[in-house]
This record gives sequence, structure tokens and C-alpha cells, in this order.
Amino acid sequence: MSRSSKARTAIVTGASKGLGAGIAKALAEAGAAVVVNYREDAEGAERVVAGITAEGGRAVAVRADVARGEDVRRLFDRAREEFGPVEVLVNNAGVATFAPLSGITEEEFQRQMSTNLLGTILTTQALAIAGTPLGRTGTPDDYGPLVAFLASDDARWITGDVILASGGMR
Repeated sequence: MSRSSKARTAIVTGASKGLGAGIAKALAEAGAAVVVNYREDAEGAERVVAGITAEGGRAVAVRADVARGEDVRRLFDRAREEFGPVEVLVNNAGVATFAPLSGITEEEFQRQMSTNLLGTILTTQALAIAGTPLGRTGTPDDYGPLVAFLASDDARWITGDVILASGGMR
């Protein structure tokens, strides 16, 4: 079990299937308590939660449209009620229409922007309203584990990226 995920509370948006479900399961395997967010697929979200809890993990499914501020507040409130302060946020929720440009309507454009952009902003703001991201400045001990991770086989899919080790401060 990863030392860095033990006893942490994580919200994974759009976690009822696909990439989000895989991320939720991996976080739970690493010891995090996971909030499996979904907008429409309650059955899929409950399957993800059942898989996590069957393996001894802690998880709960919470319906919330990340493009709606009141839903996001309810999502974070429920996460704190279930597991305590939220320390990890994975903004995975997203929608896309694969169609010719002429087939994209104003409504479809707004749906994509609301979920993909506004949803990320609202959930990130909710994580930040909970207080300063980590409530302190970084120490040398905060950076060593990151470097060790990036040098490990667990980081084999990370190449040429910029990783900000900033405690959430920009």
C-alpha cells in the first residue's frame, strides 16, 4: 500500500466507468477512501464502489453534476461527512461529441464547456474553499517521495511532463 495515499480522502469525478473507475480503484488499492462521483450512471458507480469495498477498501458513490455549483458543494459536503477532509481531487469528468464541426450545436458546445471547463473550475474551487490546499509551505521531505516515485516503475507512463510540487499553490 502506498504510504502517500493511506487514510486520504479522494474525489474522482466521472468515476462510474472507464478511466475514472480505474483511477478510483487504484486510489482505493493505495489506501485512500474514495468518493466515486457520477452524473447519470448510478449503476456503474455502485459497481465501482462494490468492487472497492469487496477488496476491503472504503468508497461511496455520490451523484453530482460538476457543472452545477450546488451539486459540487453537496459532493464535497458528502465526502467530508463520510471520510473527513478531501485531500485528493481527480478532475476526470468530461464529455465530448465526435462529429463534424457542422454538427456541433450551441447547446452541445455549452454542454461540453460546462462539464469540461466549468466543472473543473468549480470542483477545484470547492477543494480550495475547504482552506488553503495543504495549509502549509513545502518542506524538503515533501519533495523526496515525489522524485522517488518519478524514478520508479510506477511512473513509467509519465514522460516529458511538468509536475508541479506546489501543495496546490500556483
